[in-house]
Amino acid sequence: MKIHRFLLCCLTVPLIARMAVAVDSGNNFHPPPTTVHEVVRALKEQMPQGWSANYDQENAVIEIGRDGEIWAESTLPNQGPNQKDERVKFSFALRLVPFVSKEAWRKLTDENQQTQKKVDALFAELSHHLPHMGDAFVGTDDESKKKIAEYEHLKGELHDLPRFYFRDVGLEWIPLDPDLWGFYPYAPVDEGVFREGKDVIKKIEGVLSSY
Repeated sequence: MKIHRFLLCCLTVPLIARMAVAVDSGNNFHPPPTTVHEVVRALKEQMPQGWSANYDQENAVIEIGRDGEIWAESTLPNQGPNQKDERVKFSFALRLVPFVSKEAWRKLTDENQQTQKKVDALFAELSHHLPHMGDAFVGTDDESKKKIAEYEHLKGELHDLPRFYFRDVGLEWIPLDPDLWGFYPYAPVDEGVFREGKDVIKKIEGVLSSY
């Protein structure tokens, strides 16, 4: 199920933690050069004037960005009342990851859904009784430490799956899927630039195949 909204309102703590682990874990995948060339070329052909698509070979990441900087507001949760707009680079990023067949993707997604239910239930249980920052809990006795270990084990069982594929590679938005969570961590202040960003996302996804 997709949640279509373009401003980040809130994220469940387990989800933020899981995505942060995925983003920070690095990328040792070396995609086929021919496929990289084809997908970057296809994206460049779809970009409107003033936008570009470039490939970071070291990290296997494609960055799609608008020339120059824009005025933007932070979409991070729990913003203070005096938060000011900033001049930032307006861009999106896709990381190339190993290809997963549709059949395997469906199977692993079903497994993730079942595991996530257990993760959410255990998070709710732990957060009621233990001190924590985000989803980092502090055990107060042997029983709570055992529960925390179980929680960490369950999170580790979640499969990191690509959002799209192109030929023989998978691709995933980083750090967050804009279809689900909106522009993150900044959103354009100007309505025209805001709509332009949404249009660029549609063009990007038009080049890629969804699972």
